[in-house]
Amino acid sequence: GLSADDIAAILAAAGAADTLSLDTLNQLLRHERLASALSLSVADLLRWIALTDRKPFDGAPSDTVEFLRRLAVLQGTGIQLNDLDYLLRNAAIADSALAVTATQTTAMLQTVRDALAKLSPDAQADAPTVATIVVDALVTATATSANVVAPVLVKTAILPLEPATIALLLAQTAGVDPGLFPTLITALTHVSKASVLFNELRLTEPGFAFLVQNASSLNALDPSALPLTTPANSPYPAFESLLRAVALNQDRKSVV
Repeated sequence: GLSADDIAAILAAAGAADTLSLDTLNQLLRHERLASALSLSVADLLRWIALTDRKPFDGAPSDTVEFLRRLAVLQGTGIQLNDLDYLLRNAAIADSALAVTATQTTAMLQTVRDALAKLSPDAQADAPTVATIVVDALVTATATSANVVAPVLVKTAILPLEPATIALLLAQTAGVDPGLFPTLITALTHVSKASVLFNELRLTEPGFAFLVQNASSLNALDPSALPLTTPANSPYPAFESLLRAVALNQDRKSVV
């Protein structure tokens, strides 16, 4: 049966009236039966519905069919629900083991600052040297490689670091205050989140770089621009385009 929390969640997600009406009862019954058929809790069903960006009971049987197709695509990635919710909707942050935390991004920034402090003034003013420090800090933090980090950094456009930014970082002698560097923190988060997607989809480095550089022309989700706030709608269509591009690239390689 449905709990009080299940009923409230279904009504909120479906936009149904909180009244004893035929429409409301139908919404409750349909969600309860679908959740049972899929061996899901009602809460998880509603999250899958949000992730697929397709309501299964929107007026036609084809809506249910399309929801189930999209659900199969998402589950076929092998990525857990909490982690997909984090990657695609920036939700379930507290429940995802993959979520990048403020503590982690602050630590990355501190690593950059400390490495800069060890340089001579001339080296601190050398853009390639500073860029290498930023890349190395991210490579270590994400456990990936420069081939994964660098393409995303290019898209964030934070490099080269401005002299004023470097000076402010160096002035943080008692520990970096992330609130003074919102642009850098955002960029570090984007790189970290993109690296998570790279690992979860088990992409090749060249394939990942291709996706980052050509996401727009592919109408695909840009790994360097995964949401950092919860969007009104899931970017499912763009994510499926990304998965399709990955599959085509793998098929091409197998033929070659």
